[in-house]
Amino acid sequence: MSATAFVTFKPRNLDRYPRLDTVLMVEKALYDNRSDLTLTEIWRALPKKVLWTTYTTILDYLEYSGKIHIEPDKTVTWLWDPEGIAEIKRKGLLICETGPKAEGSSVRGRASPGSLPKAQVRQVRGPADC
Repeated sequence: MSATAFVTFKPRNLDRYPRLDTVLMVEKALYDNRSDLTLTEIWRALPKKVLWTTYTTILDYLEYSGKIHIEPDKTVTWLWDPEGIAEIKRKGLLICETGPKAEGSSVRGRASPGSLPKAQVRQVRGPADC
């Protein structure tokens, strides 16, 4: 079996955690301004005021969940693509792990076919073929 290290999400020790409507507001602002504005500029342009610590907690969560990637220049790259994943499923393409199959491993569905080497994307009938 191969050992896989998973990153765990450890939220800051806050008195209050962000509400769902706040997370969705920040998520929409990040999606609308991806790769255009820096994180600070997006924070200042939010429709409602949000504490910086709450904002960074939301950013940590979105990065952990695979929706965004924060670039070194502090801009956001949007990674989440549900339409692309639906198209992959519709076409019958699955993105499989490479190397020997570890017990309990599963099909990976986060990456798009264009982001992986061609050897990793192939036509399969189901998860058992991976």
